[in-house]
Amino acid sequence: MKFQLLVVAALLGSSAHAAGWQYITPDHKAAGQFDVDRTSRYGRFATAWAKFEYATAQTLPRTGKAYDLVLTRFLFDCESGRGGVMQNRMYLRGQEQEVLAIPFDVVRSSMLNGLPAASPIQLLMNTACRRPSQAGEPQIE
Repeated sequence: MKFQLLVVAALLGSSAHAAGWQYITPDHKAAGQFDVDRTSRYGRFATAWAKFEYATAQTLPRTGKAYDLVLTRFLFDCESGRGGVMQNRMYLRGQEQEVLAIPFDVVRSSMLNGLPAASPIQLLMNTACRRPSQAGEPQIE
């Protein structure tokens, strides 16, 4: 449930550091974008960076910190169709406000949740899982 709330909150808004950003949905109805150049597959797992920009600053309830840009790296289990957050960075006017980084083994073993059917996050997982596989495991960036 927490994962779904994070995804829904994150999908409400989306600028960042790479030139390969594309909208998660082809019709641009979801405000989120993903970085084509930083979408990877590792065997049954895939990762994808997404960004969500907000027109007005949002507040993180846990800390009270404001943010207007969120960069999130999702980890997906392509076989089970589940996903979770591996990394999260929040910015306000270009200044980093909050950073979250969870090792692959922790996310894989205890933090993957089902994804809402036909949702933008499921579309992102489908895109990431179609990538050619590479050796190794995802590392914190």
